[in-house]
Amino acid sequence: MNTTSWVWIRTTNRLMNTTSWVWIRTTNRLMNTTSWVWIRTTNRLMNTTSWVLIRTTNRLMNTTSWVWIRTTNRLMNTTSWVWIRTTNRLMNTTSWVWIRTTNRLMNTTSWVWIRTTNRLMNTTSWVWIRTTNRLMNTTSWVWIRTTNRMMNTTSWVWIRTTNRLMNTTSWVWIRTTNRLMNTTSWVWIRTTNRLMNTTSWVWIRTTNRLMNTTSWVWIRTTNRLMNTTSWVWIRTTNRMMNTTSWVWIRTTNRLMNTTSWVWIRTTNRLMNTTSWVWIRTINRMMNTTSWVWIRTTNRLMNTTTF
Repeated sequence: MNTTSWVWIRTTNRLMNTTSWVWIRTTNRLMNTTSWVWIRTTNRLMNTTSWVLIRTTNRLMNTTSWVWIRTTNRLMNTTSWVWIRTTNRLMNTTSWVWIRTTNRLMNTTSWVWIRTTNRLMNTTSWVWIRTTNRLMNTTSWVWIRTTNRMMNTTSWVWIRTTNRLMNTTSWVWIRTTNRLMNTTSWVWIRTTNRLMNTTSWVWIRTTNRLMNTTSWVWIRTTNRLMNTTSWVWIRTTNRMMNTTSWVWIRTTNRLMNTTSWVWIRTTNRLMNTTSWVWIRTINRMMNTTSWVWIRTTNRLMNTTTF
């Protein structure tokens, strides 16, 4: 079969204070493969270290795989590592997985990295996941990044969650860039709950340079135990049509001592027109004020209407 095998085994036991070494190498020239296994175990009265390295190379398929596994236990103050790497040169892909877990007497941190690169499709994907538990005072992170150079797009997702004993904060960022369509989109979502004293934020921005447009939306909601504030801004700009639109909506309720605002503004420079609408309502415990303004200006016709 045109194969060669190597085995080296070392075992030492000093009354259970153990050391073990194993190397195994196998080469098969017909299949054009080489495999490596390395296993190391050290136990100094349960203060343990373990290593495993497995490497496989297949030259016909033009692939290489690596697995490293490392475990360290210093009397239950543990660290664990796992690396997995696979490279396929025919498909022109590389994948990486790292997993790390650290437990310093249950004050834990976990990491997962996953990276995949495909050079034929010209794409790269990344996933990072991090979880930290400082005795249940937890933080979690997720990053996801995908780049496709043929489509000329990049996408990002960040997700962060923090729980300080249920006093929670959550963040989500999503960004997508497409250079062929010449567009960029952003979404931010933030939620904060300080024991139900809540704040929520949403930002959405989209830019399209081919259509020469920009849109913004902000939404903010604050509830300090039902003493509420709400904000909405919407702005759209279209430079090809030469138009800008604004909408601003604000509502404040300080336990029914209410304020409401609405502004709507539209500007069209090609038609040379501007329109305004303001609506304002104030109720200070039924001592009420209401306002409505409507204004339209047309400079081509040289008219203004109120």
